Amino acid sequence: MPPPAPVLATQSYRHCNIMNEGAVPGSPNYIIKYGEGCFNSKRQARRTVSVYEKYKDRVNFVVVNLDQKRSPAQQQLVKQYFQGYIPHVVVLDKSGKAVYNSSGEVDESPLSSLLDNALE
Repeated sequence: MPPPAPVLATQSYRHCNIMNEGAVPGSPNYIIKYGEGCFNSKRQARRTVSVYEKYKDRVNFVVVNLDQKRSPAQQQLVKQYFQGYIPHVVVLDKSGKAVYNSSGEVDESPLSSLLDNALE
């Protein structure tokens, strides 16, 4: 029996096991910054789980909880990309260039297209 799929709690990302320390150079990266009490972040969490299932072997996923202490790598991502509103999603291509950097909710289909392009 395969191990259970990773779960992002819809109330919080606290129990998420896809949380990486920071962006991985040479790999596409999906970065989400969120707040625990934000309903929009909770909806985006569901989309994040869905795209994670599709891309987990090819894309590095970084989850940054803005309500918790962050690692130095996560703090650098906040400093470099955060625009002050949540949820905030950034997609970096293999070269580290931001191909998407926006606050607010984004549907799964555009996210998949962005990740497909970042993988090229």
